[in-house]
Amino acid sequence: METKFYSVEDVSRMLNIHPKTIGRYIREGKLLATKIGKTWRITGDALSRFTEVSIKGNEDTFAFKSGNLEKSTPKISVSAVIDIEGISVEDATMLTNTLIAIGNSKGGEHGNSSISVQYIKAEMKLRAMLWGSVSFVETTLSLLTDILNKYNIKT
Repeated sequence: METKFYSVEDVSRMLNIHPKTIGRYIREGKLLATKIGKTWRITGDALSRFTEVSIKGNEDTFAFKSGNLEKSTPKISVSAVIDIEGISVEDATMLTNTLIAIGNSKGGEHGNSSISVQYIKAEMKLRAMLWGSVSFVETTLSLLTDILNKYNIKT
């Protein structure tokens, strides 16, 4: 399978974001890129992950708004991307339903959190994106590991 690479300028045009802002996202680690020669190149997969994080055309979506946080209490958010390759549509459907149920039944101690799931049929790949507190991501990953082991899906 051939990997598609985009330049900073290509991504800038596609997302309608200034090239310097794209460069800043790369430096800050928000957008994964590889330096080839003197220029940065972004894979289609990295661009997909970046846009799924939900920039929604507003670069401020990435920043914590200080007014919502107490200065003495830091807020820690964690994200994880899980790719399960070579998974059947049936197993992917079961896991998707389970992950959505986990997301819908989380307790108040996990605060603001989310789970997004997508199945890439052409690659037989299930991609789950978790975002939230450390305890939410840890608990969800632990549950996912137990489920994969129960159904003999190799981890």
